[in-house]
Amino acid sequence: MTSRASSPRHWEPTGVRVVLIGFSEYSHYHPLPAIKRNLEDLAELLVDPMSFGIPRENIEILDDREATAADVILAVEAAALSAGETLIVYYAGHGVIDDASSGFHLALPGTRPGLEDVSALRYDSLRIRIREGPIRRVVILDCCMSGMAVADFQGGRIGDATRIEGTGVLTACHENENAKAPLGATHTAFTGEMLRILRTGIVGVGEYVSLSDLYTALRRNLAESGLPSPQLGGRNQAGDIIIGRNRAIKKPRPEVKAPRVLSIAAYRAPVTPMTFSQDGSTFAGAVHAGFVDTYRIGGDRISRVLHHASLSRRLRRVSSLALSPDGELLATAGNDGLIRIWESKSGHNMRVIQHSKGAERRESVAEIDFSTDGKWLASLGGDKVRIWKVETGEPNPQWGVADHISAEGISFISNGELVAYYGDTVEYWEVESGRRERRLSTPGKVLAVGRSGIAALSGIQDSGGGSLKLWDLSGHEMVQRIEYSLDPGRVAALSPEGRYVATVRTTSTDITYDVEGLPIYNEWSDLYVWDIQSGEKVFSKSSRLGDGDAEFGPGGLLSFGVDKGMASIWRLPL
Repeated sequence: MTSRASSPRHWEPTGVRVVLIGFSEYSHYHPLPAIKRNLEDLAELLVDPMSFGIPRENIEILDDREATAADVILAVEAAALSAGETLIVYYAGHGVIDDASSGFHLALPGTRPGLEDVSALRYDSLRIRIREGPIRRVVILDCCMSGMAVADFQGGRIGDATRIEGTGVLTACHENENAKAPLGATHTAFTGEMLRILRTGIVGVGEYVSLSDLYTALRRNLAESGLPSPQLGGRNQAGDIIIGRNRAIKKPRPEVKAPRVLSIAAYRAPVTPMTFSQDGSTFAGAVHAGFVDTYRIGGDRISRVLHHASLSRRLRRVSSLALSPDGELLATAGNDGLIRIWESKSGHNMRVIQHSKGAERRESVAEIDFSTDGKWLASLGGDKVRIWKVETGEPNPQWGVADHISAEGISFISNGELVAYYGDTVEYWEVESGRRERRLSTPGKVLAVGRSGIAALSGIQDSGGGSLKLWDLSGHEMVQRIEYSLDPGRVAALSPEGRYVATVRTTSTDITYDVEGLPIYNEWSDLYVWDIQSGEKVFSKSSRLGDGDAEFGPGGLLSFGVDKGMASIWRLPL
């Protein structure tokens, strides 16, 4: 029996077990395509450390088209027995009534009308298993009790059938109402609103959200939209059960000291791309089509050691730069398909590497990176990833399998593995053997991967703003979701320590006119730096000198360059 004493105002996610049940396709009922996204987005929200923070291994998803009543019962029974303090069971689909007994059933993919008693999951059977679970149990039912016609669920009688001792039961509609699944909508109406509430939080209810808090907010918001009224059932203050953290409660913003400016250098040409050595001793920036400058950094002092004139006759457009870990070697790549390795102090060209052979030899090289031990150089161009021995410029003979992968970026991470990423997939490669170690799917498009193994993923995008997800690849878990109301632009860089992420937004907002009266469009670039731990924006800078880019170095180093000739370097506090 649940009581106020057994429902303390705290949240311990490691003791929570969750079973998400939902089916989009049915053999004898109308399909419900929105349910697939219901399950995906609920699972993502549940592992979000700012909302639920439930370990991924504590969440079971049942969406198999071959699922039977026994499959569901066994999954719920296992979760109930292993849960510490809280069990959450969610079902979305068709709710049906057995005409013979008037019993409430949850439809399965193979449920047959008229044979609900033998082809659907009897709710009473589920209730018995849930009752054997921990002291706090939550059941969420996004369904009604008959089939769906076009865009609607058909309603039925719920009533006392949902009562379980010691459990709060939240339903999508009243006993004689239709739960809604609007045609073409991303989510069903009830689950979609529940996701919105939990993502943004509830003002005025404290640090944690209880089941009754969620119910009250759902009832208000759905009524304002003319949608069915949810119902909350349970006994002995079941509504007091805590179900997660309140996103409306903002943690105190960390005090971040102002970054120290190390250098502001003006040029008459673009200052991108840029790179730092892994030990923070050297910075390099491309300052024109084929020109590169290198700088030595000592404490808060910076001095140029290589002027772009030294390389002007040897390079075409520079598309990527990389410095060896100790800053002694500089690698450049461009649109001629060649990779050049230089001495960073003298500008002496040590060797030239052809990324591709044959008809593809002139393919542009988009990205290069030195391994953490400095022995290897990785290159990405076209649909090929290559590994080269820095000492000789020869390819790794074991590395012949990374073709046709359509990678959008590469990065060596701190354990020495090479990461190639594209879409919502990340591949890990063992460098010396050339063996692909594993392949990882992520809940969003991978935008960038830092040396710390933190990845930036695309998040929610809508007219009200959006979010950027930060994902720990090693633990395969979200570490932060950064919410914003104004699009911060593209992800430019992640700090090697995993402390910061930088975004750059470019807008055309300013028009001037030349002496002949012709318009000149001046682009503004806005740099934003976000603290990954807190999710707060801690630094910003604007420039009206064109499209910009940013790069992090170790020890809080940050550079910001724009395409009309300005580069700045700061040291952020760690």
